[in-house]
Amino acid sequence: MFSAQDLRALDRDTQTWSRLSTILAAADLDDLAYVYRIGRRGKPLKPYILKWWGPSEDLIHTLQSEHGGGEFRILVRRGNQMIFSGEIALAALLNRQY
Repeated sequence: MFSAQDLRALDRDTQTWSRLSTILAAADLDDLAYVYRIGRRGKPLKPYILKWWGPSEDLIHTLQSEHGGGEFRILVRRGNQMIFSGEIALAALLNRQY
């Protein structure tokens, strides 16, 4: 059974994915995403590993396939305004060879 704290953490995670999905689905070319890997101490490692104009749903696939998944901090700016800031965790894609 989940504690109240666990449920709040799950809800925040759902909200983070919902907000990020909305931004990626729009694929606005005025947006600029910066992606940082999260280090062992839970802090973003600098410099950023990816800078992406007009972030789209391909961003998630790129983080999984080219960066091996993991924990990431994503910042999305539209001009001088920060429109998204959040942390996500992604599994690496399986490399199947037939």
